[in-house]
Amino acid sequence: MSEALQLGREVWLLEDLKRLTSDRTPLWDGKAPIRTRSARPDEAARYHRGLADGGQSSDELPLVFLLEIDRQLEVADPTSPGAFPPQR
Repeated sequence: MSEALQLGREVWLLEDLKRLTSDRTPLWDGKAPIRTRSARPDEAARYHRGLADGGQSSDELPLVFLLEIDRQLEVADPTSPGAFPPQR
């Protein structure tokens, strides 16, 4: 639990939580308090499956998200000048 508390204060993780989205909703707004708790049995099982599927090396910190993380949205090609506003 103490490791989880410390992890919740890591700047790199907090920045990732602000940047990552699930169903196009940010995981964290940068303001709400981050709390730790023990995992429920179903969460623990999903975590262990994620570890097994993760393929991380032993020196990497294993992170498993218990919700679906959005893939990077593709950026549309630039619009040609004068395309907006549409002609009326």
